[in-house]
Amino acid sequence: MKKKTGSVITVKAQFIGYHKWDGAPAEVSFLQNYHRHIFYVTLCLAVGHDDREKEFFMVQRQLKDVMVEEGYDNEAVLGSESCEMIATNIGNRFCDMDVEWVKVSEDNENSTVVFYKEENEVIW
Repeated sequence: MKKKTGSVITVKAQFIGYHKWDGAPAEVSFLQNYHRHIFYVTLCLAVGHDDREKEFFMVQRQLKDVMVEEGYDNEAVLGSESCEMIATNIGNRFCDMDVEWVKVSEDNENSTVVFYKEENEVIW
C-alpha cells in the first residue's frame, strides 16, 4: 500500500514572445532569426495541507504579475533568452513559496522543466 508523501499545486499562464538563438547549428539556422512562440508557463509549488494552503487563483495572479515584471508579457522580445532561462527567472521569484519546478514550453510542444530543492537536500 502506498502512503501520501506530499502535495503540490500547479498554476498556468502564457504569453506571446519572440526570441532567437544566435548559436543555432546550420541544420536549424532559421532559429538565428527572431521567431514567434506562445510560451506556456506552469509553476508547481509544494503545499503542506489539503485545505487551500495556496489558493490557485491567487498564485496564478502572482505568477502573471511576476511574468510582467520579468518582461514576459504579450509581444515580448526576449533576445536570445531560452525556455530554461525563462523558467529559472520565474522560479527564482517563487523560492520563498516552496517552488518545486517550473515548466516552460514553446507552442505547447517542446519544453523544459527547471527543478528546485533545498540547499542541502539530497535527491535519490
